[in-house]
Amino acid sequence: MALADPHDLNGDGSQVFTFPYTTIENVLVLDSRTLLVVNDNNFPYGGGRALASDNTEFLRIRLPVSLIPDERDERDDRDRDDD
Repeated sequence: MALADPHDLNGDGSQVFTFPYTTIENVLVLDSRTLLVVNDNNFPYGGGRALASDNTEFLRIRLPVSLIPDERDERDDRDRDDD
């Protein structure tokens, strides 16, 4: 995972936030534009951030667009299919 972090919110000196784990435990939809990504299985030497056990991480990600399609988009698609 690599997310834009233009304000360096995690303070690592980079404008890209990375999440190096390949075994994300949960992805929860909090609302139409917000996801919660959770990883609680960070054993030592598992390819995470360091060579020691990491804490459980919770990432709240605000999406630029809604996960719920606009009904108008669906109607427009049906109209195009009729052409």
